[in-house]
Amino acid sequence: MRKEVAALQRKNYDKIRYIRRYADLRKKERELQQELKTIQEEYDSLQAVTCDNAPVSPGTIRDLSDFIMRKDAQVSKAIRDLNIVIDLYQEIAGAVQRVEDLQEQEVLRLKHMKRWGWERVAESMGYSVRQAQRIHGRALEHFRIPERKDANT
Repeated sequence: MRKEVAALQRKNYDKIRYIRRYADLRKKERELQQELKTIQEEYDSLQAVTCDNAPVSPGTIRDLSDFIMRKDAQVSKAIRDLNIVIDLYQEIAGAVQRVEDLQEQEVLRLKHMKRWGWERVAESMGYSVRQAQRIHGRALEHFRIPERKDANT
């Protein structure tokens, strides 16, 4: 009996940890978007510098070419990372949406995706803290972590 309870607690812990990644992934998405914006601003400032009709030495051209190649590599990596992050948080949101009961979906979304405290969750849903926790327990029973299509992500 103790092993069964421990196994259930571990499963629930894994489910909670999985859903809570959503907030971290959204934060990472904002960071990557900011990185891309910064790179675009650097490109814009580079364009302003290179369009001033001043004479440019061959060494400067090589330096500018190296700079552009490095920035292109940064952009490619940031876009790849951004696509992975978006896929992952959409997967998490989809898994929560597959829970049939709307109250269970809501408690998972508020408690773990938004990382609200129990009092705020309960108040938002119009329940006591204890009732919100009961709904949460049922939600964890019904929640399924999707199988990964690509084991490397």
